[in-house]
Amino acid sequence: MKNRSVFPWLPPVSGIFFLALWCTLLFNHTRFLLFDADTLLHIKAGEVILQFRGLPKANLFSFVSPLPWSSHEWLSQLLTGTIHTWAGLRGIMIFFSFLIAFTYAWLFHRISQKTHLLPSLVIISLVLPVSIIHWLARPHIFTLFFCLLFYDFLDKYQKDLRHKRLLYLLPIVTLLWVNLHAGYLLGVMFLGLYLLSNLFASVSGQRLDTASESWIRAKFLAMILIACLTASLFNPAGTWMFLFPFQFTSDKLFTENIVEVLSTDFRRFPAFEIFLFAMMGVLLYSKTRLALIEILLLLPLLHLSLQFRRQMPLFALIAAPVLAKYANRCIEKTDKRLRFFFHAFQNVPTQLTFKNLAVSFLIAAVIGALFVLKDKRPLLREDRHPVKAVEFLKKESLSGNLFNDDEFGDFLVYAAWPKYKVFIDGRSDVYGMQGAEVCRDYVKVQGLNPEWEDILKKYEINWIMIRTDSALSVLLKTSKRWHLIYTDKIADIFVKDLSANRPLIEKYASRLMTKAGTET
Repeated sequence: MKNRSVFPWLPPVSGIFFLALWCTLLFNHTRFLLFDADTLLHIKAGEVILQFRGLPKANLFSFVSPLPWSSHEWLSQLLTGTIHTWAGLRGIMIFFSFLIAFTYAWLFHRISQKTHLLPSLVIISLVLPVSIIHWLARPHIFTLFFCLLFYDFLDKYQKDLRHKRLLYLLPIVTLLWVNLHAGYLLGVMFLGLYLLSNLFASVSGQRLDTASESWIRAKFLAMILIACLTASLFNPAGTWMFLFPFQFTSDKLFTENIVEVLSTDFRRFPAFEIFLFAMMGVLLYSKTRLALIEILLLLPLLHLSLQFRRQMPLFALIAAPVLAKYANRCIEKTDKRLRFFFHAFQNVPTQLTFKNLAVSFLIAAVIGALFVLKDKRPLLREDRHPVKAVEFLKKESLSGNLFNDDEFGDFLVYAAWPKYKVFIDGRSDVYGMQGAEVCRDYVKVQGLNPEWEDILKKYEINWIMIRTDSALSVLLKTSKRWHLIYTDKIADIFVKDLSANRPLIEKYASRLMTKAGTET
């Protein structure tokens, strides 16, 4: 809802929300942004692109060959690699926490345009727990931002033809987006759905003026859609970028083994269930029919969010403004005294302007500087990443081929490449879709398939670095063909019983056996 501030230069509620969220992410980085080791792999990939001044043709991080280089996120990797070169991991934290905070502050701004302050706060408080599961310093954050941008621009154009100029930016955005993340197809989908909605309205409209406007929109949206599709071809992978998301999500190797693409379980994610119930309750109470474009947007996004849990934040991002619109209609139907209560907050400034946005960014810059200068806490959690195990590897030189946990592979690439090359890392498309045999062999070994020892022989594995609590680690500790030379709370390192490994075995294995016997 529109309102004015008595102090126009001070941040409104949206600005305060931005600063609060940014501080939360910045000073709790190990819980959110760096919780996943894929961030570290993207950084190293970007640094390699900088070093080569172009995209490598082959995968340099693994000893398994030949495997191609993954190029579908090259621009985001280049960006993170550049930031890391200039400002280290703290620079990465500042950038991604800023992007996430700005995206959700913009969302709050959109919500507050459609309803009062209190309902806006309730709705954003429902959105955040749904979204927080995927707040990681990875390329998909660009997709969340660009999805909101596409939706905002298209929604404005749908309501007023004078916003036509905003849509001219979408092909440029698509050109950036397709090189940052494969989620660009969502923007193309949004355009197609708005086009379909307007085509239907132009045919079925009862009023000639409404049908005429819908036809004008449809023609212009078709032109923008063609421009966006053309812009999306300008990427290193070419037309394969159209196929990549469908190939990835249709392969059971990924959908059954990668946690974030498993289907949504309400027992693990009750916040999403609460959000859906709140939305259903508001829609039922408002007794208002959803607009066609709202149905066309929400149904496929709901399907995606139920099929793949990592899409829950996307659904909440697009559904929240719709929820705000119908929540406001519910308020208008309530008792007069309750309506007066909500209207009493309408003079509280909620929406961002260029002036107070500049002030918010200035305050954010000061906070970022304090973070860099004052926060000296470790940026990587030792209970999530094999920090100490890699320190051990740097001290000792292990030779031969390595079999490793895939997330450990990300950290090894970041911290110990090129001294050590991994068997696999977190780029599922490289080891699965383009080198399916490697990914399937990895799953078989980790799952102790009857062929697991033959697979290790096939790749001439000399040492293994896996999680302490894995089934493979438990089995190897009972094997005479493998010796444990390092262990901590999350990582175990084993070497094969070979004469070349005898110095390491004598130096560490006997000590670990003695320690284990003492503890027993």
